[in-house]
Amino acid sequence: MARADVVELRRMVVGVLGCPVCHAERRVVRGVVYWDAGESPPTSAETDVIGEEMLRLAALIGLTESAAPFVLCGTRGLAAAGLGGIAEAPLLLLDPPDDRAAALATVIRGAPRVPLAPRSARGVALDGAWASEGGRVASAVTVLTPRGRLVAPATSPLPAGVREIARDALEWVAERDADVVGLRRAATR
Repeated sequence: MARADVVELRRMVVGVLGCPVCHAERRVVRGVVYWDAGESPPTSAETDVIGEEMLRLAALIGLTESAAPFVLCGTRGLAAAGLGGIAEAPLLLLDPPDDRAAALATVIRGAPRVPLAPRSARGVALDGAWASEGGRVASAVTVLTPRGRLVAPATSPLPAGVREIARDALEWVAERDADVVGLRRAATR
């Protein structure tokens, strides 16, 4: 369920989003989805992540043209403007330092976990704050598609359900384990 009170360029700027399963409603203000009652946008003096650092993140999360979203948690959202210029794929920003990317990405504030369906995201990049909360990390693994990528600071432990594919002094990259499908021989007559 959605009620869009103000729409600009096919994006909801003011309205309400509702879940048909749990009947929860979330307000949308200035293009930002608020998970809880708080509505004051943070302000940040941090600059956007550009150049080599932004390209590195794009490579680590496996950014490609995709209908499935890529999730940037916390300060990783500072790369949204640059990543949006590399590949056409939906970006979901969870608790970025400020809301300046709300015009080009979905911004959600206050969600206790990654609010996506299981196996629906191509990549998730966690900052130190998100990577330090076990429930949030577990939800990031749950939303990854098989072979979807998870990126976190090198100091963070590797969660269950993924396998490490690369690591350096700054970060590790892991892929979600592929789903195992059991095969049986058909009965013969």
